[in-house]
Amino acid sequence: MKRATLIPLVLVPLAVTSFEAPAQLFNDFEAATTGAEYSFRAPRFSGSTSGNLATTPNAMRVVEGFDANASKVGAFDFAFVDDATTRWVRLTTFNAAGLPNPVLDLNQMLQFDIFSLNDIRVAVGVREDADVAGPVGANGGASGSIEWVGAERASASAGTAPGGVLVTAGSWQTLTFNLKADPTFAFTGNGVLAGDWGTLESLAVSSMGTAAQTIYLDNFRMVPVPEPGTMALGLSAAVMSLIGLRRRVR
Repeated sequence: MKRATLIPLVLVPLAVTSFEAPAQLFNDFEAATTGAEYSFRAPRFSGSTSGNLATTPNAMRVVEGFDANASKVGAFDFAFVDDATTRWVRLTTFNAAGLPNPVLDLNQMLQFDIFSLNDIRVAVGVREDADVAGPVGANGGASGSIEWVGAERASASAGTAPGGVLVTAGSWQTLTFNLKADPTFAFTGNGVLAGDWGTLESLAVSSMGTAAQTIYLDNFRMVPVPEPGTMALGLSAAVMSLIGLRRRVR
């Protein structure tokens, strides 16, 4: 299990009117074998974007002890063929070893932690499937249309990068995608995320102008959408400074 470094804080009182359900962690890579592929395929696996990538490197593997806070994380090494910002890669879970096609609750938020050696943009590929009905993290199969959540534009070709949430280089960040509220664009679907359940089909990683890429992922979880009025505003500046930091869910 991974544990966060504790930082002393002085907290101001919060007016709490209800309690949110806990996050549902479904992939922290701890069950994986170090050095093996797990939950995701190698970057060049997807034929939709393999033409954007150099032949080598082409690795998805689980690494151990990447930093002081992580015992196992998922790691990707790949290189775009050039530094054009139209380049992107589809990192897919399609029938992957260990944890393929993980089910998502579309009425919640998807969170995960990411570390990149270069600035990138990330969107989430969600596969719609009316036959999927939980639980979170189960194998939801590989049928149904795919929508981009958190993207900046539709993309059905290798020449149009979907863009997405900015990930800045050199530090762990937590990305949060409100699956029913964030911008949604078509990949193989119609640009509307429908239903209550789907699967995490892929992550779309778009270049910000650098060819060689190394990315680390951890702690995929579902988080309830906050109810209005759950907390009164009144967080101290110290708490606010932690909101963008990497969160370890254990």
